[in-house]
Amino acid sequence: MEKHYIFIIAGVLILVCIVLFGRRMRGKYGTLKASARADEDFQQYRRNEGLTYYTSGSDDCPTALMGIDGSFDLESSLWKKKTFAEGEFKTLIQSMQQRVASADQQLHGFEILDKNGQYAGDWYSIMGIHTVIANRGARGIVISPPPDDLYERHGGGRE
Repeated sequence: MEKHYIFIIAGVLILVCIVLFGRRMRGKYGTLKASARADEDFQQYRRNEGLTYYTSGSDDCPTALMGIDGSFDLESSLWKKKTFAEGEFKTLIQSMQQRVASADQQLHGFEILDKNGQYAGDWYSIMGIHTVIANRGARGIVISPPPDDLYERHGGGRE
C-alpha cells in the first residue's frame, strides 16, 4: 500500500511541476491568437496602414505574411520587409492561397500578441505554425519565421 501512495505523490509532484513550468514559460513569450478580424482583412486584401509588413520564405509565395504594429521594432534579419504597390498585396495573398489549396490547406489570420498580451500585429499563414515571439527591451520584438519548406511538409510541393 505504501508503494501505491509513493507513486501517487510522485505523480502529483510531477504534475505540479509541469503546470508551474508551463505557466512560467507562457509568461516569457507571446503567442498567435486566431482572429476573425485579421482573417477578414487578409481575405479582403485590406492592408492596415499602421502596420509594417514582412514576409518569410520565397518572394512570390511566402510561407507567412505579417504586419507589425508601429509601436514595435522587429528585431530579425530573417524576415523581408515589404512595401506594396497598387495591387501587389492582393497578388501576394492570392499566390499564397493558390499554393495552400494544392495541399488541401487554408490560410488563417491571427493576431500577434507579445508576452504581456498586447497587440503587436497581424499574421497570415496555415494553421499549426510554431513560432517564438519574444520581447526585447521596451519596443523590440523577435518573431521566429516558419520553416521555408512549410508547404512541402504539408503536402503542397512546387507545381
